Amino acid sequence: MEEKSEKTYSGLFRIFLTWGIFLIVAGVSMGYSLQTVASMNISEYGHLSLLEIANSQGIFYLPGMPDFLIRGTASNMLYDLGAALTIIAVAFYFIDLKG
Repeated sequence: MEEKSEKTYSGLFRIFLTWGIFLIVAGVSMGYSLQTVASMNISEYGHLSLLEIANSQGIFYLPGMPDFLIRGTASNMLYDLGAALTIIAVAFYFIDLKG
């Protein structure tokens, strides 16, 4: 690999990893509030039914589901985008930089 190409790839890896971690932190911090069936419409956010399923197990009780885990919310979109960028960065590191 050429010297210039290696510097470019390492810079791209750093950008992907930095933005991925930043978006994960932003999504979790924005969506840390707990939501229940009473606070959100279950017909719009179907993943809230998972809270009822988890609480019917009898092992532990969850007071609510964090907003960043509910599909379709803004914090979930940021969290998912950050997770995808982090996975791309790690795969890019092992395939192109280390390999």
